[in-house]
Amino acid sequence: MGDLRGHRRLAALSTILLAGFYLAWSLLESHWGSEHFVYSMFWIEPFLTGVLTVSLFALCMDISWTAIAASQFAIYMALSNFSSTTGYKLAGHMADWFTTAGIYQAAA
Repeated sequence: MGDLRGHRRLAALSTILLAGFYLAWSLLESHWGSEHFVYSMFWIEPFLTGVLTVSLFALCMDISWTAIAASQFAIYMALSNFSSTTGYKLAGHMADWFTTAGIYQAAA
């Protein structure tokens, strides 16, 4: 998909779709008891996250300077890991700050 539309465009599109999905999910809290509705979360969210991750990896490779590409890409991945670790650390406190629907709205 990235080769057809471009890595930047695909990263932007998957980010917008993921944010829209999180917002829609949070606003439809009354449907969280529906098994079919909940299963949509287990299919759509990982798909969009996967598309975003792969397109960002490809984008990071594309924008790396050829002479130092391996080191530059390693730095991009280290920053990605650092941001994930920081997010996981903050996630433990999210329930203190937000409702469950509010967490999805903040993610959106």
